[in-house]
Amino acid sequence: MIKIKKEMFASIVTQLFSEKNGTLETISNDVINKIMTDIDIASAIQKLERAVSGRKLVPIAKKTELKELEKEIQERFSGIKFNRIINHLITARYYGYSCFEIVYKKDFSIDTLIPISAEYIYYRDKKWKLKIGTEEIVLNRDKFLLSIHKWNPAKPEGTSIFECCHQTFLDKDMYVKQLRGLASEYGDIIIVYPFDINMNEEEKEELRKNVENLHGKKSIGVPVVFSENFDLGKTVEFIKLSDLDPKIYTELENREKEKLVQNILGSTLTMDNGGGTGSYSLGEVHKEGFDEVVEEICKFVTDSLFQLLEIDSKYHGYNPKDFEFTLEKIFTEEEKIAREKQQEELKTVKLDNLQKLSSTGYKVTAEYISEHLGISPEFLIEKPEQIYANGIGAEFSKKKLDDLFEKNKEKVLIFEESISTGMKDFTETVTKQLKEKFKEIKNINDLESFSFDLSELKEKMIIAYLKGYIDELENPLTEFSSDEENPFNLPFSKAINWFIKKFPILYDHLDDVTKKVNETFFYIKRSLELETTRTLYNSLLDNLSNGGTFKDWLEASKTILDKTGLGDSPWYLELVYRNNMQSSYNAGAFYNQELNKKNKPYGLYDAIDDERTSEICQILNGKVYPLDHAFWNRYLPPNHHGCRSKRITLSREELEEYGLTVSKTVTKEIKDLKNKMGNFYGTQVSGIKKAIKQKEKEIEEMKNQLKLKI
Repeated sequence: MIKIKKEMFASIVTQLFSEKNGTLETISNDVINKIMTDIDIASAIQKLERAVSGRKLVPIAKKTELKELEKEIQERFSGIKFNRIINHLITARYYGYSCFEIVYKKDFSIDTLIPISAEYIYYRDKKWKLKIGTEEIVLNRDKFLLSIHKWNPAKPEGTSIFECCHQTFLDKDMYVKQLRGLASEYGDIIIVYPFDINMNEEEKEELRKNVENLHGKKSIGVPVVFSENFDLGKTVEFIKLSDLDPKIYTELENREKEKLVQNILGSTLTMDNGGGTGSYSLGEVHKEGFDEVVEEICKFVTDSLFQLLEIDSKYHGYNPKDFEFTLEKIFTEEEKIAREKQQEELKTVKLDNLQKLSSTGYKVTAEYISEHLGISPEFLIEKPEQIYANGIGAEFSKKKLDDLFEKNKEKVLIFEESISTGMKDFTETVTKQLKEKFKEIKNINDLESFSFDLSELKEKMIIAYLKGYIDELENPLTEFSSDEENPFNLPFSKAINWFIKKFPILYDHLDDVTKKVNETFFYIKRSLELETTRTLYNSLLDNLSNGGTFKDWLEASKTILDKTGLGDSPWYLELVYRNNMQSSYNAGAFYNQELNKKNKPYGLYDAIDDERTSEICQILNGKVYPLDHAFWNRYLPPNHHGCRSKRITLSREELEEYGLTVSKTVTKEIKDLKNKMGNFYGTQVSGIKKAIKQKEKEIEEMKNQLKLKI
């Protein structure tokens, strides 16, 4: 008998049990209770319940003129403790329904809702009833609140979220019982054949008959993808029913439970957030699909509780359709600030769209602007058109351009200051690793095996990338204030959360950002390790040329590291840190600019104009080219060690506003900068790759020289 793979067994068992009605049409409350005792499923459920019941339930008016009546309704419902009520109401998602007894005050306002366990409620003869002992009570809407999850005429008792699961694989006793049923139906040997997943029903039925006529026994088909050279005669298998050992149950149970947890939480989200795998940046903030499930539950809760408004309206005289319940998220002070910033950011985008519409020659009414931006019409005053004459317009453009440069300079200087604290940590970490490595060096071959742990540098590069991204957002609220936290001083996970809370737009880009930084970081790490080897080889060669020995050189390791900028005077390591922080910052800006280049298709080279400005950046300063121009493939900053220049993107309207001219060709003066820029010429990665090849070549040459001297 041919041995069948474990995966094939799993597929066969699943197919067999599906045909054996393994997934039942209905699911009993006892089975649901058993499923909910599983720790993983219970944790998933509790996670959702906390997210929903932690909100504040408030009745609100749909029309502004009903605000006074809204306050009266809110006052009547204010004494009800809705949190525990919501927790029980949500159980309708598990059992298909949930029920409450409505308790009234003397003035006929609702006092509270008393939860009733699902085991006392049943549906029979098209009526819902409450059974306590031998007494039965028909439920009516004035006395009971009944919530039915996903009601439809075919399922008047509602739908449980657990009905999607294969009960057999979540109940071992049921699994064994169905194995016995299969034995009586198929016998000791089961014929298994594959069928093409793309076959229609008629083709599958014809294939089944051919197989069973050939072997004279009932068979089971398993869906597969056929290849061109598929031979049915060689793929029909015979397996013993005893091979379907209950041991495979454990694997099937785990698979089914994983699917169930994913279904509960939404999409592919699981309780362990990936178990330590996946996006380096997302980490614990990963929540794909979770928010959508929470909103779905909130909608179910508020729709179910609308019955309370209908009851309240009967006794207090208003149209319940003018009101609705809403579950408002309770924000911390920090979250409120972040939310306000997000709203301001949205308002900025709307305003930008209005300005673009205006640039096409159209005007919009004050009423439309008021509704679009949420500003009262009384505060909208039409601005008179500015008319320039006698050079005043040109002076005005220059002033605006100077303001633009000053604003950009301020951002760069703030960034430079914010990364300074991490520089010491980086240099000390690398120096410590080098000193430990020196203790292990026995011969020159050991100098080639330098490998640094630069994980903190990578984390700081990701943070710098995100900072560059947000600094490109056209919203003054995205600027750091002097009294708020510096993300570069926070642990990495907290820094990521800091960015997400302040700028939720970043969430969708974290994976992409991490990937881009990782691609660059690989070459940066390799380059630093090679540079360390090259520097030490060069130092050793000098020592030997002056009559020293390898042993002398090792004993003077502290002095050697200091002189080469790798020790307690870490000038070289500081240079590495600054260059990579600035490159990541500019890469983040570049990433944002590329996403928005349809609106801002031009780039302005802006050098920070002070005593530190290099000759290279002085020549490039103020040059404007389309973003797709080859100029930016060679001269996108940084363009030298310690470069702080940035590219500013502009729209066609802004070019005219600032009085700028777009260049079409690259002058000889700019082309000649190639010789001064070294490995900074071109993209960052191409420059580092070039440097790595050069270092590897030099190291090999120095190694050969050292072999002759030692």
